[in-house]
Amino acid sequence: MTPQGRSGLPAGTRLGPYEILAPLGAGGMGDVYRARDTRLGRDVALKTLPPEFASDPERLSRFDLEARAVGALSDPHVVAIYDVGVHEGTPFVVFELVEGDTLRKRLEQGALAVGTALDLATQVARGLAAAHDRGIVHRDLKPENIVVARGGRVKILDFGLAKRMAEEGRAPSSGTATIGAALTSPGSTYGTVGYMAPEQIREQTVDGRTDLFALGAILYEMLSGHRAFQGATAADVQTAILSSEPGPLPEAARRVPGLERVVRRALEKDPSARPQHARDLAFDLELLASVGPGVAAGEPAMRRRSRGALVASVFLGVVAAAALAWALTRGPGTSHVQYERITFRSGVVHDARFTPDGHGLVYSAEWEGDSAGIYTAQAGSPETRSLGYRNAVLLAVSSGGDLGIGLNTFSRPHFTRQGTLARVPLAGGAPRAIVDSVVAADWAHDGSLAVLIVSGGRYRLEWPPGRVLRETPGWMSHPRLAPGGTQIAFFDHKIFPDDRGMLMVVDRNGGSRVLGSGFGSCQGIAWRPDGKEIWFSATRGGTGAEIYAATLDGTVRLVAGSPGGMRITDIAPDGRVLFVRDNHRAELQVLVPGATEERELTWGDWSVLADLSPDGRTVLFTEEGDAVGGEYAVCVRGTDGSPVVKLGSGTAAALSPDGRYALATTLDPPTDLVLLPRGAGQARTLPRGPIRTHYQAAWLPDGARVFSMAEDSTGTVKGYIQDVAGGEPRPVLEGVDFTAGSVQVTPDGRYAAVSPLHKLYSVTDGSSIDIPGLASGERLYCAGFSRDGREIFVSQIGSRRPTLLGIDLVTGTRRVIRAITPRNPAGVLAVTLMRATEDAKTIAYGIDRTLSEIYVATGLH
Repeated sequence: MTPQGRSGLPAGTRLGPYEILAPLGAGGMGDVYRARDTRLGRDVALKTLPPEFASDPERLSRFDLEARAVGALSDPHVVAIYDVGVHEGTPFVVFELVEGDTLRKRLEQGALAVGTALDLATQVARGLAAAHDRGIVHRDLKPENIVVARGGRVKILDFGLAKRMAEEGRAPSSGTATIGAALTSPGSTYGTVGYMAPEQIREQTVDGRTDLFALGAILYEMLSGHRAFQGATAADVQTAILSSEPGPLPEAARRVPGLERVVRRALEKDPSARPQHARDLAFDLELLASVGPGVAAGEPAMRRRSRGALVASVFLGVVAAAALAWALTRGPGTSHVQYERITFRSGVVHDARFTPDGHGLVYSAEWEGDSAGIYTAQAGSPETRSLGYRNAVLLAVSSGGDLGIGLNTFSRPHFTRQGTLARVPLAGGAPRAIVDSVVAADWAHDGSLAVLIVSGGRYRLEWPPGRVLRETPGWMSHPRLAPGGTQIAFFDHKIFPDDRGMLMVVDRNGGSRVLGSGFGSCQGIAWRPDGKEIWFSATRGGTGAEIYAATLDGTVRLVAGSPGGMRITDIAPDGRVLFVRDNHRAELQVLVPGATEERELTWGDWSVLADLSPDGRTVLFTEEGDAVGGEYAVCVRGTDGSPVVKLGSGTAAALSPDGRYALATTLDPPTDLVLLPRGAGQARTLPRGPIRTHYQAAWLPDGARVFSMAEDSTGTVKGYIQDVAGGEPRPVLEGVDFTAGSVQVTPDGRYAAVSPLHKLYSVTDGSSIDIPGLASGERLYCAGFSRDGREIFVSQIGSRRPTLLGIDLVTGTRRVIRAITPRNPAGVLAVTLMRATEDAKTIAYGIDRTLSEIYVATGLH
């Protein structure tokens, strides 16, 4: 169908490689068709700007803006753009074809169930959050622009009126609104009457909060079955928006505590009174969904992987506090739960403990992109006090009031830091160094100290320091001593740095046993004061860590869960629980020649860089977030922001020199190396031989062999060479520190750079050559080599603002290639991995980011 008087494109029309099949719809911003991509054999949605409008500079500008706006986004809830072009004077944009109904069509049948409405609105809020993070405001959000695909997945369409937040929000007035199915006004006061925020009507500056008003109006309509603001004419509707409030929601919606308040907060006339970010609203909505009708008591709602936990909202309103408290009381281990938020700054919390008297708190955090520091706080007060230690993290609190802190720390995977353990009084003073290379520690009531250290690439649990209780080729985390000082609880993780694992205890004699296993992510541990249970945070699958309790005989029960997850850190003598809510993201960025800023290539919430193609056009990454349902997927994506292609399951390692294959590893020991074709063909598994766990691998330049760092059945980590055509892996390297988990091969195929860098190692016999110019104590990894192999590109391990350097392998001369400074420093733990092309003009890198808040819960049991 096309608007009256407008001629559409008949079926069979070709626009480049796209063949028009049928019309899908039309509007003020263009006509949309179902089309066939004859090159790839898939159906797509193709949007054209008709010739009669192509000469209109304003419409042409908006059409181009939509392509650029959607092209800049990467989110499962925003329709993906495939292509743009002009054919015989007709501009067109090609989108993914979303099979499903618009929300408008579903609303024609009346109000939606409360749970359905909350789920759809939450997904829309997440999509808006992705757009707002890129500085894009939709400005025309309405049910017609929201499609509910098969399986209930929401896609936001039509960014034709989108704008950059940095642009002027005021638009020229030219044209009047028309009254129709949605009262669309693509004229001056950009937006759709009925869903426009007051600032749009008044032609004032708009930002992300403008879209949240529209979402509030849509949610009201989903719950009530009628528009939030009504009138006989567009002017009447605008007057209602500016001067009146919607009527009460139906009884079913009012039965969900706080729901009406959340809706009305989104519909506030003043933008400053609305949620300040789409993530805040998404969190509120998901929380309400967990307590709404139909959620079984005792069943943790909306389980998702902890790595993709939602950003916790500001939650200063009474409704949010009441809703969370009510939600927690629904868990099997909760009754009349109350909670209090302690921190309100933007950044990541590393750890937190009650002070020995249970009245105060001490914690370590990185606020607003600053270095890690130690702070104290009191429940009931928003005031925090810095103890003055920089680049320091909290590790333990003794019963006598001393702190164990990590000094001169650097980031390690999964939100831990390694440094020198020092002792300092809580009241302040000069720290006294105790043990080096510590990642975690805890004090027993008798004053003995347990430490988790890294030595020679292996994790060792020692109690007291120097007496090894357990050593593992994988890794361990979160050691906590029992109140009686007889044993230590900890998480054991089989593959570094994957945080899947099991809860274990070990006694003073080294005897250990498993109390709980099968957890997809493990987050924090605290003993109940009576020592009868270990409380810990984990998820069995999904993203939001829940709090479990395990008895010493291995009986595990669920204590509490909430959207976004609960990372337990301590339990006070009176039973109050200290926990942290985290929003974790692994982000993928690329700098391309000529660009003034990074392009984000993150797909879901946990996109981990593995490799960059030699021509700089493709990144290989592992997606572990919501975009793949919480699984691990090997994916490729163009550095131009083109759509993601999933190649298979597992962990990505490297792209072949010719770009035809991706090398990947399977997930669970014993792990295999797998060749995944990027085109037609079947995946092929290489012989494993003596290898139990593959950690990282790289192709040799001939494309016929691969080099891998792997662990054999004896727990020894070695470097192996293997022919991809077949044959067993051959060990060529042993006794090398591989704690950074990255390998690269020189352009001549003779040497491997194993990170952290110390030397270059022969892939034939394991002999080594020095890398000149390395300073003592530097922790660097290889990001690539120049074409002639004379220069190695390196960057600092664990730095939040690393510099890509070039080191001449003959003279040791250094040069600065580029300093990497994330645009938003809040919550950035580290730039995790970097890859550069041979001319160092295209640079891809990963970012670990976490935003946290501390809470105290009363009433959990």
